[in-house]
Amino acid sequence: MITGKKVKIEPLSLNDNDFMLTMLNDLEIAKFEGKNEFFINEIQQNNWFNNNNISKNTIACVIKTVDDNEKVGYISFHYVNEVSRVGHLAIKFSQNAQGKGLGVDTVKTMMSFLFFRMNMHRLQGHIVEFNHASKKLFIDKCGWRVEGTARKSIFMNGHYYDNILVGILRDDFINEETDEFYLKYNEELK
Repeated sequence: MITGKKVKIEPLSLNDNDFMLTMLNDLEIAKFEGKNEFFINEIQQNNWFNNNNISKNTIACVIKTVDDNEKVGYISFHYVNEVSRVGHLAIKFSQNAQGKGLGVDTVKTMMSFLFFRMNMHRLQGHIVEFNHASKKLFIDKCGWRVEGTARKSIFMNGHYYDNILVGILRDDFINEETDEFYLKYNEELK
């Protein structure tokens, strides 16, 4: 378990499948991820967990609040290139957890863990152009940079949308993070 100020990040288990199903089948959450998937059933979710979640290249976690242990979201990390130490980070929160500052704590806590404990060099992700909350979270509050745009690469509801590519380097995080709490793993290694 990784603990931040407001959240704790724990490995996903079969006990989390009902929560995951609720989030996956929430069309509002899927929209902001740029997904056009049909509804997922329990069998499909169990198959995904059993076949894809158990991978040396992926870390899949449930996000819970520190105060009351409530499940509020999901975060995943996937190695893009192990030799270069590059990975992809993705996050989603249930609708009732949004706007409470949990995203900043989750992303910064995970970055600290990945950069300092797992020795990652670079993290990257993507944001569909109309997902202003994710842009604010990653770019404005967590220091990620826009690195490019996959123009009109996401089709939803009869329209094509841009997919914004974002990333952050370990050195950026070390040099720009002002809250010592999130640099604690780096300090422990010195």
